[in-house]
Amino acid sequence: MTSEILHRYTIFFKYKKFLKLKSVIIKYFIRITMALINMIFLEKYKMLLFFLYFFNKKNINGIISNNDEKPILK
Repeated sequence: MTSEILHRYTIFFKYKKFLKLKSVIIKYFIRITMALINMIFLEKYKMLLFFLYFFNKKNINGIISNNDEKPILK
């Protein structure tokens, strides 16, 4: 009887430690992902803007050239 109660308590405390460890791992995982997002998008924001400007300009030029190549019907 007492061994069964002790066994239940040990399982309960192991599960409680597991939940605490899981929450710590999730917390640090969120911190690492936020740091990576900040490093990619905020510190290199000028390069990102330059890349988006160049990419949009290239697409617009492609659309204009495609419209110019259409045959004109008389």
